[in-house]
Amino acid sequence: MNDVRRRYLETQIQQASPQQLWLMLLAGAVGFTRRTTAHWQAGEAEEAAGTLLRAKEIAAELYQNVQREGWTGAADMERLYRYIYAEFTALHLDELRARQGDWKVDPAFRSRRVEALIRLLETEVETWSQVCDQHPEILTADAQRRQDFQREITWDGELDERKET
Repeated sequence: MNDVRRRYLETQIQQASPQQLWLMLLAGAVGFTRRTTAHWQAGEAEEAAGTLLRAKEIAAELYQNVQREGWTGAADMERLYRYIYAEFTALHLDELRARQGDWKVDPAFRSRRVEALIRLLETEVETWSQVCDQHPEILTADAQRRQDFQREITWDGELDERKET
């Protein structure tokens, strides 16, 4: 990744609300999963293993960061992201075993599993896009908290005591 793009992405991440970060993670998982499929189709097993691992890592991050308390959909969301993570883990393990010669991967079955994951992740991207679009007050409140926090940083970079909001 070139330096300008990396800095732009870092700025986007630093300025994003939690909802926007969640959306970015989901979009990243879709992108890496699609790249994995393209690598498999091109016969690039090594590259496919790398992008599949990245998608699996994002799925782990999503699962670990589900807010599990305080709202009625927590258990369903936790199950959904546990399933996504488990599927990526199974695909990754199958690929590792196949590369070691211990396992024969059925490309058609693998393709169906991956396409199902992509559809699921794309549904989540659409859902979180709607959350971000339809509830800008959430994003505004997050931005205000971020601005309040930045005001608490003194001119020499020392952090003043942070107020809880």
